[in-house]
Amino acid sequence: MYQFLTASKDATIYLQQPSQNTGLDEILEVSKMFDEASNSVWVGNSRILIKFDLTSISQSIVNNEISNTNKFYLNLTSVEENEIKSEYDLTVYQISSSWDGGVGQYYYNPLDTDGVSWEYKSKNERWGVSSATIFN
Repeated sequence: MYQFLTASKDATIYLQQPSQNTGLDEILEVSKMFDEASNSVWVGNSRILIKFDLTSISQSIVNNEISNTNKFYLNLTSVEENEIKSEYDLTVYQISSSWDGGVGQYYYNPLDTDGVSWEYKSKNERWGVSSATIFN
């Protein structure tokens, strides 16, 4: 049996625009700009945040409706690839703090800064040290 969950909120956070919110953008962008000549990472990095409500799955496991040994998969599809290897690893981390999805988009001018960003988990509330270190 297959069960599909959709995200309850998502956003891309950008190192280059550390206070920008993209909570309403239709594109999630994972990027890491690496300069082989200098062996360094550029400032163009981005990370995606996705929130799923897992209440129904947790309750189904507790009620023995589904096994706790089931496998769960995250399926993301690519819109456009630029200069990527044929294979790469994507590391996924759990964020132990709540965050505000916000209503911004990438091309908003001026930038929307309400909601989650590289620096903030919600308006005027910075990420804690343990949460923020995963974005590097």
